[in-house]
Amino acid sequence: MWGVPASLLLTFALLIWQCEGQLEDAQAELWVEQPNTRGGNDTDLDDEEQRDQPSAVDVKYAQLVKSITATARRLFKPANIQLDTVLYRLHFHHVEQRMFDLRRQGVSAALARDDPFSADNSDTRLTLGLTFQTYRGLFRNETTLRKFAKDTATQVSSEGILVDMAIDESQLEPGGIEGLILKLTSLGLTGISRFQRIVSARLPVDKIAFITRIQGIRVLRASQMRVIPTRPGDLPDDLPQRQQNSTIARPLAGKVWSQGDHAMNTDAVRKLYGVDASRLSCIGFMSDSFDRQDKAKILYAQGDLPQDVEVLSEGLGPEDGYTDEGRGMMELTYDVCPGAKKFAFHSAFNGMASFAHGILDLAELGCEVIVDDIIYFAEPMFAHGIIAQAVDEVTSKGRHYFSSAGNNGDSALQDYYNASGVRDIINFGFGVAIEYEWHWFSKTGSIDYHFTMPEDATQIGVLNWDEPYFSVHGPLGSQCDLDIFIFTKDGEPFAASFEGIGGAEESLKLPGDPTEFIGFQNLPGYGEKFILRIGKAIIKDEEGNEAITNPTRISLIWFRRPYPDPDFFGATAWGHSNTHGATSVGAAAYYNASNFLCASDATSRTTNNNWGGVAPVCSLHTQVNLYSSRGGCLILFDNNGTRLDHPLDLYKPDVTGPDGANTMFFGSMSERANVENDTYPNFYGTSASAPHVCGLAALILDKLLMDNKPLLSPYGLRRLLTYTVGFDYRTGHGFVDALAAFKVLTWTPPPRPPPGPIHPVWPWPKHHHGHHGHHGHHGHHGHHSRHRGHKWW
Repeated sequence: MWGVPASLLLTFALLIWQCEGQLEDAQAELWVEQPNTRGGNDTDLDDEEQRDQPSAVDVKYAQLVKSITATARRLFKPANIQLDTVLYRLHFHHVEQRMFDLRRQGVSAALARDDPFSADNSDTRLTLGLTFQTYRGLFRNETTLRKFAKDTATQVSSEGILVDMAIDESQLEPGGIEGLILKLTSLGLTGISRFQRIVSARLPVDKIAFITRIQGIRVLRASQMRVIPTRPGDLPDDLPQRQQNSTIARPLAGKVWSQGDHAMNTDAVRKLYGVDASRLSCIGFMSDSFDRQDKAKILYAQGDLPQDVEVLSEGLGPEDGYTDEGRGMMELTYDVCPGAKKFAFHSAFNGMASFAHGILDLAELGCEVIVDDIIYFAEPMFAHGIIAQAVDEVTSKGRHYFSSAGNNGDSALQDYYNASGVRDIINFGFGVAIEYEWHWFSKTGSIDYHFTMPEDATQIGVLNWDEPYFSVHGPLGSQCDLDIFIFTKDGEPFAASFEGIGGAEESLKLPGDPTEFIGFQNLPGYGEKFILRIGKAIIKDEEGNEAITNPTRISLIWFRRPYPDPDFFGATAWGHSNTHGATSVGAAAYYNASNFLCASDATSRTTNNNWGGVAPVCSLHTQVNLYSSRGGCLILFDNNGTRLDHPLDLYKPDVTGPDGANTMFFGSMSERANVENDTYPNFYGTSASAPHVCGLAALILDKLLMDNKPLLSPYGLRRLLTYTVGFDYRTGHGFVDALAAFKVLTWTPPPRPPPGPIHPVWPWPKHHHGHHGHHGHHGHHGHHSRHRGHKWW
């Protein structure tokens, strides 16, 4: 109104906000020095007065210690935001580092003895977890920091941690989402990406507490993701040795060849049909990283990758947090598609929003086929999240999407939620106590689920219950608050998760996501026997009346490998691999595929096929890996959050492909994994089977382009790959067979028979007129029906 430009006003307002924000942040961290109220300079004080005054370092240290209880209470199930357990604890690791730095600056001995993070402090047992001591000092020890990142499946460094935020735009301050992005940038967040309600970014650890105060951020959690593990310990103990076969074809591309090529018969179809994927524009890959280890140049030189690999987005963060699994996937696909001219890569390790954008970007680039091997723990189990919706969007436009089913076997528990009526008050420490009602497990007939866990072992559990997800469905959100607890065999609380909004105040203020994550380690001295419980926090309204809302179903997926307990048996293929558009791929070791098993089977014989190939016939069948994820996760909500009339079973996985094959660099060289006893590592897991099957799909599309025929839709191509009898939740429609798929693809219907009389003349016997009429009509009608019922295709 005074003629000041709007841009200048915005800049001025931002500067004021930054100053206020920095002051509030400083107060929250209690890095506020006490003012000198006596006047003059501190240096004017005489020696006696100086001895009587605490040092500035002592003041900072004392204030920091004093702030811990208040901050612990405020961040425990805050009234305005759903904060996950990982970020809660990481904040206090940062506070512990601040205290360590102050002690090094010369805190008095009396203050230094005050250690609020001592293992003897009962307040920290559940809130910070017993493993706080295991990770203590992680910001001054790179090895400890890497262990924390690995055990929690997070991308964390001394600079920050990757997070996913769900935004409530109706609660944002003036400026909306653009203003929020500007604010986050000013706080030091980097790598910001937005997709629908989700914003992903790298958050400085010293801003965790402060960002929970920003209006409009409804859910704040660490980005927890996992590539399908390939460690030897992830393999089943009874992994058989490879059956030797001396008749395998040699590689057509590069120095190292994937035996999965022969297991799928794709080597045979290349020879019989002249396909090599050279007619495709691009094949897209999504994994953790492509070339953080700087080894791609070797693969280019020896011909194990196409010369044109476009990297749209590389994995960010610490070097040793990445494995370049995307490059290993490319090696396998290139062995199947040696004529492919271009590959493209987009990291799926930069947050959920970035992952979803990457799917769209690869499709926009022109990649006809896309494959990934990543799962985010926050992907919904009972609905399609943003990554699944991105998959469905690109497949609706004709792109073909393949995804690893997962490597969790049947380590899951799906159950109807059963309110037991049994309640306990759990004291979390710092003055926080919450009443819970325990779930009654159908399998155990109890509120307890007993399991064993070796000492020093680490396990992870992800829980969902059937309510809408705020991060997907918006204002509906979850109204219940379930938490996961681990007790010792004696009934003492050992570990807990406590996401939720407003639970510490016994009043759920705002809806959030129906998700929980727990990660814990068995420490020495606690034995190997534990008890799992799931509790529903008792929530009351403003008048103190108890809310009686209960979920109907729960789903708990447990990352337990290589340990046998808990002895769950359920569906573990969830997230974007369990959507309409994705072709979900299970895994069987290549040497357990029939092509290899039959090569050494004494009862095997061969038979000529009418499409020109030779196939083994023997009594042995492909054996799926025990760790290949079981399908059957039910979808209960549509994309608007409306509950479906009937649960939707998408019958996943769709197919099974080969793993355990050789690559140049990626995989395991252990004695158990390297069954060929050669110099090349073996790549196991559905991370390896998915790019194999992706390559087969590329050959099918290549054949259609060669013949100038319309490309199959994603659904049509999937039907071609699943053109087998039967389905089960471990193998889908079975192990893929390229020869069988190409037989159907190239099948030409026989010519129609020459035209003839539709109703041939029958030599009807002579009968009584009435009887003859009835009999003649009956016979004529029967023949007519049979003739019309025959179809020629």
